[in-house]
This record gives sequence, structure tokens and C-alpha cells, in this order.
Amino acid sequence: MALLAFAVFAMVVVYPLLTGPAQPSAAPQTALPSLTSAPIARRTATPTGRATPAATETPSRLAPPDRQVLRVYCCATDPRSLRPQGASGSDEISIINGIQRGLLYRDAEGRLVPSLATALPTVSEDGLTYTYTLRDDARYSDGTAIVAGDIVRAARALADPRNAFDYGDEMCWVAGVNDVLGADFGCSEGDTPYEDPEAGTFDDATIEGLLDDIGVTAPNDHTAVFQLHQPASFWPDITAMWLLTPVHPNQTAWGEAADIVSSGPFMIDSWRHNSEIDLVPNPHWYGPTPTLLRIEIRIGGDPSGAVASWEHGDLDVVRVPSLDLPRVLATADYPSIIKRSTNLSIDYYDFANCQSKDPAGNTLCPPNDAVTKGVVGGSPTQNLHFRQALTQAVDKADMINAIFAGVGVPAYSPTMPGIPSFPTVTADTPLPHDPAAALASLAIALHELGVADPDPASVLPASDACDDTCQHTKAWVKMLGPLRFGFHCDAGHDERVLYLAQTWRRVLGFTEDQFDVRCTDGIFSTRRFPGNIYDIERRGWSADFAHPDNQNRDLFACGARYNSSKYCDPAYDALLNRGAEAASYEKALPFYHDAELMLVQDAPVLFLRYGENVWLVRPWVINYIQTPSDQQNVGDVFYENIQIAAH
Repeated sequence: MALLAFAVFAMVVVYPLLTGPAQPSAAPQTALPSLTSAPIARRTATPTGRATPAATETPSRLAPPDRQVLRVYCCATDPRSLRPQGASGSDEISIINGIQRGLLYRDAEGRLVPSLATALPTVSEDGLTYTYTLRDDARYSDGTAIVAGDIVRAARALADPRNAFDYGDEMCWVAGVNDVLGADFGCSEGDTPYEDPEAGTFDDATIEGLLDDIGVTAPNDHTAVFQLHQPASFWPDITAMWLLTPVHPNQTAWGEAADIVSSGPFMIDSWRHNSEIDLVPNPHWYGPTPTLLRIEIRIGGDPSGAVASWEHGDLDVVRVPSLDLPRVLATADYPSIIKRSTNLSIDYYDFANCQSKDPAGNTLCPPNDAVTKGVVGGSPTQNLHFRQALTQAVDKADMINAIFAGVGVPAYSPTMPGIPSFPTVTADTPLPHDPAAALASLAIALHELGVADPDPASVLPASDACDDTCQHTKAWVKMLGPLRFGFHCDAGHDERVLYLAQTWRRVLGFTEDQFDVRCTDGIFSTRRFPGNIYDIERRGWSADFAHPDNQNRDLFACGARYNSSKYCDPAYDALLNRGAEAASYEKALPFYHDAELMLVQDAPVLFLRYGENVWLVRPWVINYIQTPSDQQNVGDVFYENIQIAAH
């Protein structure tokens, strides 16, 4: 995830907690649920992350039309871009979900369903050609018909290196896109058509010609065809993202309310910059008419200030930031209006795997003079048993309770709970919290790394808590040089790093001086990817689309753009490719599960926590569909379902 990889945001997938009369199959909406003013419990902060349905009540009536107004908080400043192809932040996506819809969407059970398309795509036998048929009643908010050429226009913009969109690399699966985006813009191969590479200027004529030849075509107004260069069974998941929503033929600007034409259930009525964006129903929306007559999206002030605004009665829904969580969760009057839901995000820490080389052929590995075997003088995190020891020593549930106010779920693998039908590796992981096993793994690692034995005089006598072998290992690990953490100097990261360092001192015997826990904003922001500075780096990821390929391939495949641990195992990559080539999602899942088991055993990173959102929601906000894909506000994936009850 280009921009979101460093800040955890919520993304995609829903659960079937709501029922009601069915909508037409071609519409992206879920069934309109029964009115309820009771909390809709989505997930509890338990290690299993299981959903717990809540009882519901039916209010006697709705508020009158002039009170069908939802007041929510967006962000401290204007969204960076409301152009779907250029959007990458949760604030932007939250608004785009309300005003734009593409070929496919996800229903309340997390299943792909048609939206602008009349059905799921037909797929060629070789898995390379995806054909979508567009519905004939779709109109933009100005009444213009939505046609297949508008999808082609969106795809061309996304694949154009001159735009440098954060998510342009999602187009690299399409035939011909490697040649126009190239490796410089996230594709696995290809040369970007520069006019002057040093100046970063482009060969416009060559780019235009190459864009004409990419595998996205519109044989007629109601047919859009994507031709891939290799099988990618998750291509429909990519077309369900915000990126490939149609672009109006006259759309050239995106910075003002009057510029933006809508293809979704709402449209922008007004935009007072850095103050408020107001949405109203799109009169030409092909789905059921929303009950809400206006959504007031407030801009300005930090997230804690937004909580204060909610408490003063100025907002109906607000997400609670981490700094406010302990107070909000402890407030006696709040339990019935607090909504919690795990989201498709993960916090983890990279270990330097020391598997990559610089152009001169030198192995990239943080230094540690005590290591005399393997990458001599390199980080002990190069060793599998050392990484396993650090992993086994950490009690993730205790860390979440101590550092995150109990908000979140212990993480054991990259694919988050909530990816449809995926058997996430959980507490039965090959590397559970086990201090005794951690010490045993550490002893093996120190031997394999060639670390010198400690002076016998430094080995403490055996005790009930630590026998002779334990004491020897704890003295032995003190022979290592310091391990360096890489992390930003904000957002509470220092507290998490200190927790890990203290755990490894207590369980494994490291000393105070063996961890460099100084935050490293300047170098960390600019040098984190080379993989030769830090032994342990803070990382975060949010799912771009609800499929296990997204996290696994982008973070851990050999040479992947966001693989900052530099882990590389061709057998793991082969399992991912078999999953991508599978004829169906169900047939792909076993390959991804086997790949994750292999990855977890190799411990290239320390998986820590699946994210969880906490919101405060007024009891009169009803019929929202609470999902792990909610962005800024609960239910913002399906704003068109929300209603305001009489109050």
C-alpha cells in the first residue's frame, strides 16, 4: 500500500449482522436492515476476533426529512485528493465511497457483488481476460450516461506514470502496463519512458502510444474488457476498489464541489475548504434512494478535538484516537454508545533478514561484531532461531492491554481476521508466546552465529526461575553488540518499543545497553527501505483489497516494493503464484494458507496486533452497517443505508 503502509487505516470486509428485504442483485447496496437504536456489536477485543451479534430494538419512527442529517468528522485538513485514481488516505476514501461506485462492490457479508456491472465478470479459460457488462440505467449526477469508455479513461489515468498515483502499481497486472509504468512506479519489470531520467521528465508521445495499447478496452458502451499479462484471480477485488470508478468525459478538475461529478449514491453539494464538505443524494443514482438528505463532513482540528466536539453535541459519529481511548473506555455513560470493530490493518516490526545485496555485491545487514558465522559481523536477526526467540518471548495480548488500552487483537500472520473465508493463523501459530522455548531458540541461535561463550564468572547461579542452562544463555546473549530500533518519534511508538526491549531483557537476558531505542525520524523516513541500518523496524499495513494476496505478495514476496525486511523465499513466492492462478477464490485459499504457515515459521517479522476501531455513535444514528472496511466513520462504506431516528 503506497501511502498507507506507514499509517494504519481501516479497509475492506463486512459481516452479515443485519437482515431485511433483499435489494436488486445488480445494486451494490446490502439489504436494508431493520431500524435499530441498540449498539450493533461487530467484534470484541478478544484474541479470536469473533463477531458477537447484539440485540436490536425497533424505534417507533424516523426523524422528519429536515432532520435526516448526519454530522461526522473527516480530518484535520482538506483531503489530499478526491480524484479516485489519486486517492490513498482513509479520509479521501471515506468520502469517495459515498460519491463514486465502480464495476463491483462488497456486500454486508464481504462478498463481491455487481454495482455498475450487471454481474460478476466472465473470465477466459486461461484466466487472462475479464469481461464486464455495464448496466444500461447508470447515470452520473449531471444525468450523463456512464459508459465503458469511462472505465478505460480511469484505467489509463491510473497507469500513467506522469500522474505518479500512489496506487498506480495495481495496474501492473494488466497487459502492457509494465512497459509504461515500469519498475520505477511499482511494476515488477519494465523501463519507464523518460525523456530525461535524471530530470524526471517523460517522453509524452511514447507514453500516449503505450497507453493506447494497454489491455483495457471498451468494445462498446456496455462492455469493459481487462486483458492481464499473467493470471491474477484477485483482479475482481482490484476492480472493486475506489481506483477504477468511472471518470466522466468532461472531468478535468477535482478541487472544488462544482468540479466533481458523482457516480455513487451521494454527490458533493458544497465544499468549504478546510471546514466542511456536504453531501446530498445523487438524483440519478441507480440504487435505492438514501434516507439521509445531507451528510455534513467536518474538517479541521485534530482527532482529540473531534472527540471533544462530539461530547459537546456537535457531531453524531466520531472515531476515538489512541490517546483518548483509556478515558473514553472508562467513562461510565459511554458503554452503550461505543462501537468497536477490528479493521483490516496490522502492526508489526521488521527484522533485518540480511538477504539482499547492494550494487557492489555487499550484503545489506546492520553491524554486530559479535557474530562470527553467517554474515560475519552482521545482525543476529539474520538467524532464524534468533528471530524465533524474539517472537516467542513476547506476550502480545499483554502488550495490547498495557499499551493499547486493550484495543486490538494479537496478530500471528499478515492476513487479518475478516478476509472472507480465510483461515487466519492465530494462537495455534508455530511460534506462540513461550518464554522457555524462546530461551531454547536463543541458545541455538547464539551457537549458529558463532557468538563467543561468556566468562564463566559472569554466569549467575541457578535458581527456581532459571536453571543452569537458562543462566548460561542469559549470560551468553550479553556478548552481542547493541541492536538498533527504527521508529518514528510520534504516535506513541516509543512506548511500544520500550515494552519490547524490556520484555527481551527480562525473558532473554539482554542488558539495558543492548537496545538502541532512540527514535530516528530523519533517517528512518528516508533510509528505512535499504534494510542495512536497523535490526528491528516499526511497520504497519492496511489491506488495499480484501484478499490474502495483497498482504503476502506486497510485503514478503522476493523483491516486492514494500518488502523492507528483504525476506525472500522462492518456495513461498511459488505458493502465492499458485493461489493467483487458481480458478476460484475457494481453490486459491489453501495455497495462501500454506504460504502463511511457511512465512510464520520463518519469522521474518514480528507480527504484533490487528487493528481495531472505536467509535462514539449517537443512539439515533441507525441502520449503519458496521464493517472492518469502515474508514473514518462507522458505516461509511454504506452511507446510503444510514437513517436518523426520531429523538
